Amino acid sequence: IQKTFHTILERHEVLRTCYEERDGVAVQVIGEASDFGLPFTDLTITYDSDACREAALMKIEENITLTAFDLEKDFPIRADLVRISADAHQLLVCMHHIAGDGWSERIIKNEIDALYEAYSQGDENPLNPLPLQYADYAHWQRSTLSGDTLVAQLAYWKQHLDGAPTLLQLPTDRPRP
Repeated sequence: IQKTFHTILERHEVLRTCYEERDGVAVQVIGEASDFGLPFTDLTITYDSDACREAALMKIEENITLTAFDLEKDFPIRADLVRISADAHQLLVCMHHIAGDGWSERIIKNEIDALYEAYSQGDENPLNPLPLQYADYAHWQRSTLSGDTLVAQLAYWKQHLDGAPTLLQLPTDRPRP
């Protein structure tokens, strides 16, 4: 599974991108896939009952999902491979919304499945190389949203969102500034 994760991170630069602030502007810094270590937690050593292992697994899930990302230092993905019995493991993955959405998560899950299946059979990477990275798309989008196109898009969204609430009361991990 470590090889699978390494391949996923090599494949998707956005999953190994940190965001540093330079002169008040966020700048993407793409790290190395080798900088990501997939933790392995063996609950069979510490806990002898299914109920205790299940409670420990829930605690690990909670820790992975509720720990805030430091996007200046952390990759926007974290994971833990957990052994819950001699023949059962669970892969826990949390991805920050800056790196993907529900659609992206399904793509990543499908790619993890395909890579793990291939690697566990001794086969090579079955996935075609990506022709573009998210940074390429973002650059293209920024370059096309200028001049008359930008004015038209802004006008559309201002009209479309006219009357929308200025602030939604959504749960957050810390108070809004």
